[in-house]
Amino acid sequence: MRLYKTPAIICLSIAILATPKSLTASPDVDAPAIRWPVEKREGRVYPENVAIVEPERAAAGAQPQSTLLTYAAGKIEAVSPASMKSLWPKAIDCPYQPHCLLVTVDHFVFATSFELFAVDRRTGAVTWRVPVTPGSHDAADLVDSDQWVRLLATDDSILAIDTRRQFLCIDAGSGGVRWRVALVGEIPEHVKVSGQTAYCLRRAAAGNTLDAVALGDGHTIASIQLADADGRLIAPPSGPVLLTNTEFIGFDAEHLRERWRHKLTRPILRRCFSVHDEYAFWLDTQGGLVSIDFRTGRVRQRDDIPLTEGAEWLAVVLERRFAVAGKSGMLVGIDLVTGSIVWRHSGRMLPYAQPPIVVGDELIVVNRIVGARRTPSDDSPRDRLLISRIELASGMSLAAGPAGDIVTEPLSQFRGLTLRNDAILLLDGPQIIGYVPSVKQGTPRR
Repeated sequence: MRLYKTPAIICLSIAILATPKSLTASPDVDAPAIRWPVEKREGRVYPENVAIVEPERAAAGAQPQSTLLTYAAGKIEAVSPASMKSLWPKAIDCPYQPHCLLVTVDHFVFATSFELFAVDRRTGAVTWRVPVTPGSHDAADLVDSDQWVRLLATDDSILAIDTRRQFLCIDAGSGGVRWRVALVGEIPEHVKVSGQTAYCLRRAAAGNTLDAVALGDGHTIASIQLADADGRLIAPPSGPVLLTNTEFIGFDAEHLRERWRHKLTRPILRRCFSVHDEYAFWLDTQGGLVSIDFRTGRVRQRDDIPLTEGAEWLAVVLERRFAVAGKSGMLVGIDLVTGSIVWRHSGRMLPYAQPPIVVGDELIVVNRIVGARRTPSDDSPRDRLLISRIELASGMSLAAGPAGDIVTEPLSQFRGLTLRNDAILLLDGPQIIGYVPSVKQGTPRR
């Protein structure tokens, strides 16, 4: 659930890779598939810096990889990732930075601080709007009004809390309000959903509270007082978990009774913390790899792993019981069952332009080649990117022949790389540059 206070510049940055999916997509959005080799295609230029609006959640059968949502100059567009051609007859006016909360088979559901609205995926027509201020339908006049401050999607609804402490559940298909509850006390700092329950963590000077709210009608199922609620709320199927600076606390899903507690012996390296279903994995400050089972609170502490101290990111592929840790000049493949190093890939002392992306059996790594100054007074040298493919099982580079590494031309304002089916997309200021399957290799473009 997001806190909507100020507009975001770009909707791409996520720090940790938890599943075999694009790092720039939500864990609830399907992973893309890329056919190699690829070749550069001239991109699309916008009137000003462009952002890619990534869906935060995808309903079953939604196939979000078939569409790229962009936002620039106050307009939302849907384009084909392969051709960069518009899919809608006209762009949608949106004066405030939008977030795509949900994509279904038929709709995209967007949010700004002042309204929620759904767009037909095929026609681009707005099918419903829910302004935060009842009776108002002009977002441009809402600057000084109430705002949505917490927004979260389920598969078929949107949970929304406004500054008047109204807690709403809105049907994603129709925009109709399923229920509305007036909150008592502070606005929740964190809201997470698991199954048919929303968990709300409220902080106040008098004490902190964890509530369980039924998604069916909005009534409070259970509520408990907490002595220390600083930290992160996690909502696995077995019940909510609170991560503080010093410990994990696991609660019963129905009654919020404390089930287990685990004290941390070393600080967690937060940029290397990954949650997947009923498990969390992390590297500590001394390079130790640790996992916890949220169902039981059982912790598995592995010995300090050489070469992982000071890691910049951790990629966990739970289905393969495998992890990769990385820092400048070094990639390390780790067997999650034994905690042993399977392979290491070294020799490239280049900074990461962004965390990597797991696609199938490969790891796509994005390094920055720092550009030279064109003149002694040049204060904005243009960097290039090195986009590499690493085999997950062996750590071997997949750079032989034309299907190998991509070295981009100098970029002026690199703002992120994302993937769609058969398309690698780079954001460079006001333009999107695409790499698509090569025609020369006999792969037809679509």
